[in-house]
Parts: sequence; structure tokens; C-alpha cells
Amino acid sequence: AVMADGEAVTTGKRAKKSSAGYDLTRLLVGSEGTLGIITALTLRLQGIPQAISGGVCPFPTLEAACNAVIATIQMGIPVARIELVNALQMRAMKNYSKLDYPEGPCLFVEFHGSDAGVAEQAETFGMIAEENGGGPFLWTSVAEERTKLWKARHDAYWSSLTLRPGAKGLSTDVCVPISRLAECVTETEADIAE
Repeated sequence: AVMADGEAVTTGKRAKKSSAGYDLTRLLVGSEGTLGIITALTLRLQGIPQAISGGVCPFPTLEAACNAVIATIQMGIPVARIELVNALQMRAMKNYSKLDYPEGPCLFVEFHGSDAGVAEQAETFGMIAEENGGGPFLWTSVAEERTKLWKARHDAYWSSLTLRPGAKGLSTDVCVPISRLAECVTETEADIAE
């Protein structure tokens, strides 16, 4: 990366078990160009997974869902995709995609790996969800069912437009440390309510 003062730095060579100092790689990526410009990348390619499982899990509150995400990541469960959807968006997606999903806050989750691995990951995630008041975690390894599940999530933009006919949509994303995820989500919900 090239920093603001023109200095070129290389990151990402930390020891696997190092907790000393800042994680400069994640800091640079999360800064989205404000701390420096990434000029070269070294990527690790992953093969096509043997098995894929995906599912949806309802939660009583957004905070409970966020806590499940944090616990999942802290336990080192290799989640391929995890998407948080609030109650209003779930209702819109459910109506738009004509699916029978719960209307509360939900997590859409996907795991990649071996047949046994994705089953174990899904079961472990289900236990974490229960510990945080969520569930049941409805998951599948059947490709057609996963496609239907993720189609509802991919239709989120279009379904949100049905909430306010004639309005235009604005899609955005945020970068926040995982430890502050629940706080960010609840504060954003409060801001929207005002």
C-alpha cells in the first residue's frame, strides 16, 4: 500500500498466533482508501467446495442476531456468507418473493466445505443461535433450496422499493469492527426511527 506521505508499506506477514500490535491489513482494507491506497495484492485461492449448506435463522431482536454473528466469528466457524436482515426488510422480502419465512430479524448463513464439515458448521451455528434466543435454524444442502433462499436475499433491494411506492432506493455498506456490530446496528435502527 502507498500511504498518504508516499511511503510504500507491505502488510499481512504477521505470525499466525500474534496478538501484538495493530492488524494493518484489516485497518487498510477497512479504511477504504482513506489511510492509503492498496497497489498490490497477494491472494489465496480457494477450490470449489465439495458441499455447500445454507439457511435462515430468526431472532427476537437485532441485537440477539448480532451477538450470534459475533459468537460465530469468535468461535472460528468458517462462514462463507452471513447476512443480517431486519424485521421490516424480512416482511418486504417475504411478500415480494412469496416465501414462508418468519417476519422478525433474521440471519441468512452459508457454509462451504466437506459434507460432514458443512453439517457440523450448521449444527454448531444452530446451537449458537439458540444460546442467543434465535431459532430454529432452517438449513439445507440441496442446491435448488439454497438458490431459492438466496434469491429472497438478492431481491431485498427490489422488495424494499415496494414499501414506499414511487421512492428511489439507495444501497450502501459500512465497515465496522465486529465487536461494535450490535451497537452500530441498534444505533442505525434508532436513527431511522427518528
